[in-house]
Amino acid sequence: MIQVATFGLPKPYGIYAVAGYLLLGAAGFPVFTAGGGIGLFFEKTGGYLIGFLIATILFQIQPRWWKANILTQFLALLLHTVIILALGIGWHCYLEGIPVVKMVTTMTPFFGVAFIKLFITLFLLHQFEKILNR
Repeated sequence: MIQVATFGLPKPYGIYAVAGYLLLGAAGFPVFTAGGGIGLFFEKTGGYLIGFLIATILFQIQPRWWKANILTQFLALLLHTVIILALGIGWHCYLEGIPVVKMVTTMTPFFGVAFIKLFITLFLLHQFEKILNR
């Protein structure tokens, strides 16, 4: 749910939060699912990690367009997830020599979970905004 940092914090603090998270993991702290260490950036999960930073930077550069209403917020979260998945799946396929279509087909069950996480993140964002506006 670190996407709340991407969307909930003003620029550039969302970028700092995600970069700090990635730096902690690269330094060896076990903040990633697979643990920690710089080597994870060069393994199958590296594309997802780098994709997370790239997607965060893209959304932190111009936050006004997606903050208009709940629909644009949902679409922004969806696009953020698609960017992460595209870079992650692409890197994973490159390293393993797997066709992208096969990888996407294999990961289809996870897309439903990602969709549910979008709604949870959207709810958390609104709660986060309420707390900040007090």
